[in-house]
Amino acid sequence: SIEDSSTSNIQITQEEEEKSKKINIFFSNVFSSNYYRISLILILGQFLSLMITATGVCSQYLANDNIDIPTSQSCFNYVLLTLYCLVMIKRGEFLSVLRQNWWKYLLIAFADVEANFLVVYAYQYTSLTSVMLLDSFTIPCVMFLSYFLLKARYSWLQFLGVTVCLAGLVVLAVSDATQNTYSESNPLLGDALCLCGAVLYGVSNVGQELSLKTFGDTFQYLGFIGLFGSLISAIQMVILERQKLAEITWTWPIVGYMLGFAFSMFALYSLTPIMMKWSSATLYNLSILTSDFFSLVFSVYLFQHKPSLLFIVSFVLTVTGLVVYNVRRRDKCFEAQSETAPLQ
Repeated sequence: SIEDSSTSNIQITQEEEEKSKKINIFFSNVFSSNYYRISLILILGQFLSLMITATGVCSQYLANDNIDIPTSQSCFNYVLLTLYCLVMIKRGEFLSVLRQNWWKYLLIAFADVEANFLVVYAYQYTSLTSVMLLDSFTIPCVMFLSYFLLKARYSWLQFLGVTVCLAGLVVLAVSDATQNTYSESNPLLGDALCLCGAVLYGVSNVGQELSLKTFGDTFQYLGFIGLFGSLISAIQMVILERQKLAEITWTWPIVGYMLGFAFSMFALYSLTPIMMKWSSATLYNLSILTSDFFSLVFSVYLFQHKPSLLFIVSFVLTVTGLVVYNVRRRDKCFEAQSETAPLQ
């Protein structure tokens, strides 16, 4: 009986080892598969989408308090990003990189600063939901620029996914217009500002992707965007907003909204390059389309607005577009690099 007991224990141990091996193999396949990679990209995209919504909510509160300092709002974010230059200084490569690539980062930073300026300024004239809709025009801008600058090529499924996403945002725009929940002072001017900002965001996003694909150094990109962005913002503040800053009566809520905007932007800028390295500028812009829905959710609780049936339809369309786009990963020129690049 003792031998039978020991034999059965050995069999149980072997069975447990086999099960353990199968489980390890299963999780190894899952975590090394493309599905795991796409899941991480989508999760990161939604976190970035929440950060964008946070910047929008803070901007709307500031606009409601008649705070009109769009450059100053963004400046502290660039100052925080400048801290990444310390990494390059520690490596001893700050001056050499600055001499070689300063003009490239200056152009990207200029496009980025002015895009933020136009979009934040738009809150003075139009609604939170309308401003968030600028993402829809950023996508075709990114695709157009990526085609020529990055030699990107897209499949018909990807074009279909983008089309479905844009259709969802059109439905959302109709929903916002028919509800008429805001009393905008000049919505046409606000929409024009958003449109111009979307074009500059497209330039900035593609420039960011090109920089990361070429140099592959996230700290370098963030540090120099912060450095040049701080300089451009400081000059613009002195020219455009010096008097407005002096006239503001600073209260704790206003300071909180300013800091909330800055830290949300800092998180957004710090994590966006990771998403760019894992995927692409176009997939990034498609993922953050859900910021439109997050903004409406926050509007329900913060501004007492109720979603309509059209909102639900737009949500389904946009999510469907994201799924369709992810059926085929994008541009052929970076396909091999995207599939083999490590998740850093």
